[in-house]
Amino acid sequence: MTLPAQDKKQQNTEYTFHKNNVLKVSNAAKILGISPSSLRRFEEEGRMSSFRDPGNGYRYYRLDLIKELKKELEESKNNLNKKNKVETYSKYYSQKSDEHINTTSPGKIERQINKSSLKLKSEVKSTKRDEKLVEKVKKNQEKHLTKRKIQVLKIGK
Repeated sequence: MTLPAQDKKQQNTEYTFHKNNVLKVSNAAKILGISPSSLRRFEEEGRMSSFRDPGNGYRYYRLDLIKELKKELEESKNNLNKKNKVETYSKYYSQKSDEHINTTSPGKIERQINKSSLKLKSEVKSTKRDEKLVEKVKKNQEKHLTKRKIQVLKIGK
């Protein structure tokens, strides 16, 4: 046994809530993916037109005009997305090139300073080690030279 709702086949319900190709504000807004107040604002701006039912005063929108507005909104959204991507990429790469000048947070600055100071400390340590090594080599050379001089002097006697 099946339920009556299961017996009915799924049908395209995209615009099934309109009568005579006319939509109420809420239904038109659902199709457009915007709020009813935005749809009313579009009407005030002249981007959309509606008519009122003389009996109840409700606004109604023609389905064909709603479809046209939906295409316009999708096109403007796509153009805006492309523009935002270009702006985002340009901002990102300009920030990358000026990264040492434009830091975004105090924590980031502190990390950069800490890294730099650690590098300097390690370089200073390695430089001190190198200097000590050079001193040892010089001392060893001097010892060998004095030993050689002594040997030469002993041989010459």
